[in-house]
Amino acid sequence: MIKKIPTICTAIALSATAAYAVQLKLSLNEIAQTADLIFIGTVQSQASRYTDARTAIQTDVVFQDIQEVHSTDRSRQRGAATITLSHAGGRVGNITMQASDTPTFTTGRRYLVFMNDDGPTYLNPVVGGDQGIFEVVNDPVGGQAYVLTADGRAVLQVGDDGNLQTSSGRVQGIQGGVMSMAAENQGPRPQAEQPPQAVTPGVVAEPATAPASALAAQSPMTVDAFIETVTNVLLTTPITTPRLKRGR
Repeated sequence: MIKKIPTICTAIALSATAAYAVQLKLSLNEIAQTADLIFIGTVQSQASRYTDARTAIQTDVVFQDIQEVHSTDRSRQRGAATITLSHAGGRVGNITMQASDTPTFTTGRRYLVFMNDDGPTYLNPVVGGDQGIFEVVNDPVGGQAYVLTADGRAVLQVGDDGNLQTSSGRVQGIQGGVMSMAAENQGPRPQAEQPPQAVTPGVVAEPATAPASALAAQSPMTVDAFIETVTNVLLTTPITTPRLKRGR
């Protein structure tokens, strides 16, 4: 049986048809306090299969090299050497099932995941959808590890209210604690964004470009600092107006 999280309107269908959903904007406080299991792991494998009733397809994502950040007594995989995250959707043979808001992982990469792990198979067991997934990247120069959001932005700071401050653009990598921009953030700015300039006869104005070190002044948050904030602040700060109403 695949369980749907009540706060997400989601549909699934066999064939190549995609379904869509609206994801609530959540604070990281609520994501952390809702999760049964918070862990860091490297994706070992991803495999799709039919459910036992053969009415749907689901994908099993297996993580190894686990660092458990937090778990509750509801978690079925607390303390496990490997963790399996199963979500709706996938491809078996020539049959594809797509479901909205399902997570995307790359085999071989390392992630920090906030997960529902109380037994049922969810359409998406990641709390808050993409808001509950962070990629962990290593700095080959400084030796530190850092966290990126699901859309590739570096986490700079986490407020006591659980709101994230992230880099102004997607990050290609971090070396020596300095972020480098992804390719789409570089190059000339669109002409519409240029401020008006005075024109001097016989002088050709050079187009303004985004500086190559536009992210250099921003300091990324290490994974150790991120985990400390999760365990010491986010998990202990009361939520006055919760947005998730998860059935127990």
